[in-house]
Amino acid sequence: MPFHSFVKYFECVDICKLRPNWYEVRDSTQFYPAVKQMHAYVLTITYPTDLDITLHRKISKNHRIHRSDVSLCIAVVNLEEQSNGNYRIYSMPIVSPRGQHKFISTNGQLQPGVYIILPFLFNQTNKYFDNREFTIGLFEKEKKTSQLIE
Repeated sequence: MPFHSFVKYFECVDICKLRPNWYEVRDSTQFYPAVKQMHAYVLTITYPTDLDITLHRKISKNHRIHRSDVSLCIAVVNLEEQSNGNYRIYSMPIVSPRGQHKFISTNGQLQPGVYIILPFLFNQTNKYFDNREFTIGLFEKEKKTSQLIE
């Protein structure tokens, strides 16, 4: 394939990471399932662990060769339980750069605690876009370290 064709049809190249003793969880759903709602995941970490998160926006075939009008971002928010049973945001240990691609990835190390994983889809121009579906992948070192709940 000529290089100019490669650049036209591919936004990025990803090399498969083979990691012995890593655990993977994937989920496919909508960014915004209803008005004034967004999707989030609760992650409970019991031991310090390394974490990789990927976010793929599903795009119809006729839109794949065009640069996206929307941006993707992933944020991991650490929650702290208060004495009254409520939670407050304690920190944001992992935040990906915003990218106008159909795929973004980020990683970091998390200490024991309760976290919320937030997949964001930003649409600054308010243009119609063909699909609000995404697949999120969570890769972590050893299964014993956490529990992911949608």
